[in-house]
Amino acid sequence: MSAKTYSSEHRRGSLLHRALAGLLLATLMPLCAHAQGNFPNRPVRIVAATTAGNSVDIAARITAEKMSKAVGQQFIVENRAGGSGLIGISQVARTPADGYTLVFSSTGPFAVVPNFKPDQAVDIMKSFDAVALVSSFAQFIIAAPGFGVRDMKSFVAKVKAAPGKYNYAHPGLGQTQHIAQAAFVDMLGLNLVAVPFPGSTPALREVISDRVALGMGGASSIKGTTLVPLAVLSAKRIDSMPDVPTMAEAGYPEFMKLASWLSWNAVLAPEGTPKAIVGRLNGFYNDALRDPEVNKRLEELGQENWVGSTPESAREFIGREVSAWAAVIRKLGIKAE
Repeated sequence: MSAKTYSSEHRRGSLLHRALAGLLLATLMPLCAHAQGNFPNRPVRIVAATTAGNSVDIAARITAEKMSKAVGQQFIVENRAGGSGLIGISQVARTPADGYTLVFSSTGPFAVVPNFKPDQAVDIMKSFDAVALVSSFAQFIIAAPGFGVRDMKSFVAKVKAAPGKYNYAHPGLGQTQHIAQAAFVDMLGLNLVAVPFPGSTPALREVISDRVALGMGGASSIKGTTLVPLAVLSAKRIDSMPDVPTMAEAGYPEFMKLASWLSWNAVLAPEGTPKAIVGRLNGFYNDALRDPEVNKRLEELGQENWVGSTPESAREFIGREVSAWAAVIRKLGIKAE
């Protein structure tokens, strides 16, 4: 075969291959679009990177239950709490990016804990696509009922009058409340001793019993107790506790410039999930959050629903939070023990 004949046949073969490839692509594209348009056509698994029964887990189940009824397909919540939530997050990062496995978690596992366990952590911004912000709640700085103060000014004065005498309780190294309280103590120049406990409930129990002077918690954990809320870590007062001043109103506006200090819940999908599917999931969550019953149940948890977020706005918010918490942790010099 001459070089000229080979070249001619090679060109014809290449054209044929390209034509067949184009035909195959044209055939598959409508099928893929149809599959995405019918999403979901089987159960969706939501991995809650937390223990069962806490407020994060309950928020995941409230929204999943509503979506299951509205969409006509099951959204099933499974708990994976090991490694402060990092095990569940890592597991989802390795699943197919098809929208059928999601991760639901909060500020700690997404933005705080990875700073203390880099060998176990997954880069949230690189390994996941944000689906939606779901809910949030503000934290309160709280004093023990027997400490004898009713406002922030009095608390600060009493602690500064006896440096090293009093302590504060936090729910464990690297938890959001731990970092927030450490930043609070640092900015106000207080000599308070940090005492860790295995979770927020045991920590608050010590504050209520007057064995610890200071703690932190959400509105749902304060209401109905003798705890004394000194300030709320938010830009405005909370409707459910309107008499509690913000940190700015209490005299410390600079504190709110360090971070949002919000405890928030969000749902993410593995990186590369088709945008059409991410968009549908976002719509499902926002529809659920618009439901009055869902809103009521979240309010009972002390949470505010975050209706109206888009995948883009959720990603932007989470990115800011990851950066802000990392900066605070670096400033404080807190390291894993």
